[in-house]
Amino acid sequence: MKNFHILLLCTVALVTICSGCAHFNADFNSAGIPQQKYLVGGGWNIEYVAPMAGVCYWVEKTTSKIIKMRSLEKGEKFEASRPPDRGEVFENVMGVSYQEAVSQFYFIPS
Repeated sequence: MKNFHILLLCTVALVTICSGCAHFNADFNSAGIPQQKYLVGGGWNIEYVAPMAGVCYWVEKTTSKIIKMRSLEKGEKFEASRPPDRGEVFENVMGVSYQEAVSQFYFIPS
């Protein structure tokens, strides 16, 4: 009987852990970028006011690299603009030329 309770406890714990992971992963695609449903803007000059608490992600689309990420409280403003260096440094860091880069902005509510 003791083994049954241990097995039951382990099964419940495993299901709880796995369902939590599935919920977290449902917010992101296979590249680790937020799902399209969280897209709220784009471009190189971002001004966004959070409608509720959450996390914002400024992403370079072609490489799936996160440029900037920040937690926001309701009503808090996120501002960002294009990096001042549009040349070789940007390309070395992001893996794409500034001219080919595509900026997207996502917000995932908490």
